[in-house]
Amino acid sequence: MANESDKKDEDPQDTLKKRIDWLFSSYIQHDISDELKDIAQYYSFIAEKINPRTFTIEVRSDLIQCFESVYLLLLDKIRIYPDTIQNQIINITGENHICDIMAVAGSIDSKDLSRIKFTDTFQAFLGLFPFWGRKFSISLDNEKYIDISKKSLFNLKVSLNRLSSILTYAASIKLIDYDESFYKFKTNYDPDLIDKSKLLAFINILRVQINNTPNSKEKDIILDKLEKIETELRRSKARWGIIITGFFILFGFFADLKTIKSDIYQEPYAIVQKIIATMHNDGIVSAKPPQLLEDKKPKNTETEDIEEPRVALRPKREDEFEND
Repeated sequence: MANESDKKDEDPQDTLKKRIDWLFSSYIQHDISDELKDIAQYYSFIAEKINPRTFTIEVRSDLIQCFESVYLLLLDKIRIYPDTIQNQIINITGENHICDIMAVAGSIDSKDLSRIKFTDTFQAFLGLFPFWGRKFSISLDNEKYIDISKKSLFNLKVSLNRLSSILTYAASIKLIDYDESFYKFKTNYDPDLIDKSKLLAFINILRVQINNTPNSKEKDIILDKLEKIETELRRSKARWGIIITGFFILFGFFADLKTIKSDIYQEPYAIVQKIIATMHNDGIVSAKPPQLLEDKKPKNTETEDIEEPRVALRPKREDEFEND
């Protein structure tokens, strides 16, 4: 009974904060669908606690202050999802200034929030008395942040509910796990043996070469692909299926461009060739260690002094020579 009462008394915000902290734990491996569900629940909880009429956000400050870091984590997680989902999340967040409003809300105390509420309620009245308006209001009108109003809080509430619905849908999508196939071949080829620092160095060289080329649509595509591959490489648990597939796509892309503009794309093509060779050579797992001196017989101290048996031919008699 004590355990049940403890569960009932546990603050839902404590539970939610633990779930958010786990998302940033490097030693815990999460399923991406579970991560999206946790973020969806986080957005839904904040939306539920927003009351535009009373001008309040009844959420603990530690849950509000981590909002932008959760959003950046979300942007990293949705890279492998369809562009429609990515664009929808980015557009809703940007158009409604969600991160800006939450940054302001997480940076002010309850006293300042009540002053904003007071200003919003009696804006017309305070306009007649500038002195009292300055005394009882707090100005947030600047180039960086927007004013918090009942309308902006209402838009925030609606937007967070929309994001929660989108993430709940995204969590239900079955993604293709490109790394599943590697488990079958790890005895012969293990991508975790690949030296990431080599690949990152090659990417930097490749990026410099591409930045020196004339501006074009192809240039933007290549730089965007390199950024996605580099982001994946820097993950603690890299998804090698995405990385290897990305490099092979670049290899085919450069091979095609090289036939049209060999003077521009010959060197980048050669760099990608080196990258593929590096991934191939570094990932090979040798079942047997190489024998550097295969032609030499192993030394055996016990049989070293034993002479090999010698066979002597019986000399022929003179009559045998005559028969020959």
